[in-house]
Amino acid sequence: MHASPSSPIKGASLNMETEPSDRTIVLHLLRGAVPERADEISGLWSQYGHGVEVAPSTKGVTMKADDKRIQFDTKTIDFFWLLGFSAWRAIEVYSPALLVATWTGMPLDQALKIDAERGQYEFDYKQRVSTAQSLIAAEQTAQISWPADIPEPTADRDSLGDVQHKTMFDLVAFALAFALLHEFRHVMYCADKSAPSTLPEEEIGCDNWAREFMTSGLAAYAKEHRTTTLKSSRSARWE
Repeated sequence: MHASPSSPIKGASLNMETEPSDRTIVLHLLRGAVPERADEISGLWSQYGHGVEVAPSTKGVTMKADDKRIQFDTKTIDFFWLLGFSAWRAIEVYSPALLVATWTGMPLDQALKIDAERGQYEFDYKQRVSTAQSLIAAEQTAQISWPADIPEPTADRDSLGDVQHKTMFDLVAFALAFALLHEFRHVMYCADKSAPSTLPEEEIGCDNWAREFMTSGLAAYAKEHRTTTLKSSRSARWE
C-alpha cells in the first residue's frame, strides 16, 4: 500500500495565511497517494496553474472542473468518507461466509445461512448506505444523522486510534485522489483543447488516465516497500 496521504477533509484548511491553500492541500493528497510519481504530479500541477475552489455545499455531489479550476464542496468530501467507511462494514458483513465457502467448498448461499451474526451486521450496513444516500440529497452534512459507529471526518489520521479506522482513512484518501486526478485530466483536456469529441469519451479518458497514474508504478512500489494485510475484526474470528 502507498504511504498514507494527507487529505483535504474537514479541518484540513482554515483559509488563513498560516495555513496551506486548498490547492496545496490537494497537491499534498495526490503526492501522498502516488508517492512514486510525486515529482511528476507536482510538475503538472505547476504547469497548468489551475485553481482549486471549495464551493458552498449544496444538494447532490459537487466535483467538477474546467480549464481554470477544480471545484468540490466539503459535503462531497464527507460523502466519500461515509461511503468508504460503509464499504468497510460490507466486508464485515460478508467476509466470514466467503472465508467458510472458500475453505470448505460449501456453496456461498449455505455459508451465508449459517452465519448467525450476519443479520444484524447486514441491517447496520444497509442503514449506513441509506445514510450515505441521504447525504447526497441533503444541502449540508449537518442535516443527516451521522452513524454512531463511524468517526466523523477528520484530517488528523492519528486521532482515529483504531487501526481499521486508519486504514479506512487511507482508502478514502485514495478514492478521493482518484476523483481529483480524474478532474485534473479534465483541466488538462480543456487547457490543451485536446478533449475527445464526445463527453462519454472524455469521461472514459479521464478515468483511464487517473487509473494509470495511480497504478502503473504500484507493483514496483509494493515490492520495494513493506506491505501488510488487514482483515476485519469479524472475519478474523472465523480463522
